[in-house]
Amino acid sequence: MRFNRLFAQNPFALGRFDFTELINEIRDLSVLPDALTDRASGIEINIGEGVRKEWLIDVLLHFNELDNQIQQKNQSEWERFQKLAKENKLPRDTVHVPLRDIRYFKTRPYWIEISADDVTVDYVGDTYNTEWVVVFQLIDGEWHFHASV
Repeated sequence: MRFNRLFAQNPFALGRFDFTELINEIRDLSVLPDALTDRASGIEINIGEGVRKEWLIDVLLHFNELDNQIQQKNQSEWERFQKLAKENKLPRDTVHVPLRDIRYFKTRPYWIEISADDVTVDYVGDTYNTEWVVVFQLIDGEWHFHASV
């Protein structure tokens, strides 16, 4: 599985996904189903009502742009916590112990929901039990995100 090999090499790897095979399958569909699963990554993709095939394909073609933003944010947060730890500014209680461990910042998309207006991605921790949802919107040709949960 391409995703796992990249992840093992670099926890903050950019360009982790290649949905080419799935996109080719979508192009052959006459009607979009409610959900698809990418075989290479195992990510379930939920397709909202009214989503056009062209929009779905465009989102998948540009998904790395979305995911790269999250990877860069995770790396930035990890580096920030490493600096605080070196300066002895992190509390020593058990709540903050995982923040010293890079594995806490390793996340991956679990599912993607594509609607006509936005893209919602559920990220889960690869090692630690963490889960959060990010909503992306295309504004003036650029993807922007905000964490919703």
